Amino acid sequence: MNFIKIVFLFLLVFIGGETLQAQNKKLDKETKKQLKAFMKNPASYRRIERENKEKLEEADFKVAVLEERYDELKVLNRIYYDSITELNAYIRELEARDNAIKAAIEENLALEYRVQIGAYSRNDFGGATSMGKAIRTDVVNGVTKYYVGSFDSPYDAQDFADAIRSMGLDGAFVTKFVDGQRVPFDIKDLL
Repeated sequence: MNFIKIVFLFLLVFIGGETLQAQNKKLDKETKKQLKAFMKNPASYRRIERENKEKLEEADFKVAVLEERYDELKVLNRIYYDSITELNAYIRELEARDNAIKAAIEENLALEYRVQIGAYSRNDFGGATSMGKAIRTDVVNGVTKYYVGSFDSPYDAQDFADAIRSMGLDGAFVTKFVDGQRVPFDIKDLL
């Protein structure tokens, strides 16, 4: 078994060596052929040498330009990064101011929840409003809306609306008012 391995390795080295020798001979022939051509016509050698030198100088110039452009881009990148960092800090500052303003506004606004028990365009329940201050009205586009109660918590208002519905006013629901103006609100958003 070892003998087979040794023979195989020997053949591989021998064949590989011959291939390498053949390539070297071919390269030597080509090099000798070029040298003979240059000796016969030295001007062609000088021309090729000059062209290669020009190509090398052009490549060096391109590399220098690219290196300079790279340095410029590094500076621009740093400027952009610093600008983004400053803008992010400014955004955080504005968000903090905005949150502070919103908190101040919410503290100063009169926020209340009412239960709407009806909205009618033809019926007049003026007598019902005179029964007490608990029933309030609001007329919007010719429709009178009737509200009962004033609550600080939407959950308390929802409990009251549930109690009113249990007494037969199935359409009672919670509404939200800010500084006396009705604003969009859905109790489901809180659940």
